[in-house]
Amino acid sequence: MARPLRILALHGWTANASRLAERIGPIVEECGAGCHFVFLDGPHVIEPPPGQEPGLPNQRSWWDTKHGFGKMEGFDKTMHQGAGMTAILTAIFEQPEVAKKFGLEHNGSVVHKPFNFSIMFSGRQGIQTRSLHVIGKSDQAVPPHISVELSSYFTGGRVEYHLGGHEVPTTKEWTKFLQSWLLDKASNNSLVPSHP
Repeated sequence: MARPLRILALHGWTANASRLAERIGPIVEECGAGCHFVFLDGPHVIEPPPGQEPGLPNQRSWWDTKHGFGKMEGFDKTMHQGAGMTAILTAIFEQPEVAKKFGLEHNGSVVHKPFNFSIMFSGRQGIQTRSLHVIGKSDQAVPPHISVELSSYFTGGRVEYHLGGHEVPTTKEWTKFLQSWLLDKASNNSLVPSHP
């Protein structure tokens, strides 16, 4: 039996690893033993502005919006609700000379091979890695045209829309589609749910 695919699952801004794990639980369940999802917390705690009520507890971010990456190895793919960090990591690991500029090398070699593919939900040319861009037609947090613009930087990027907003769709049709796409290493031709 082949080892399960390791999926790096990165939350969006103001979320955290446990919140993303809860949100995409139906996808994880549908993928079963074929995929092992690893959820990471962004390194920066988001503090509410002075005078504003705190939001949900433990809100996190991947970069400090007011003013690193750790050791990462062995992941086959990356998945991220907000998409920005996924696009950055995908691009960096595809270009060894860029990865080295970010200090992502050990003994002269880049610490991670390029991902097999990436899936970006609600996000922001020339990236060769196979990609799936899932866009909510009623997304108010990241307008759909911004996610479409991000997809244009991926050669052969596949764009799919769902009828919701800034969320990962978890209907049965979508979880089956995403499971199929994750486990189909060879092509971009998985059965499409067409907006369910």
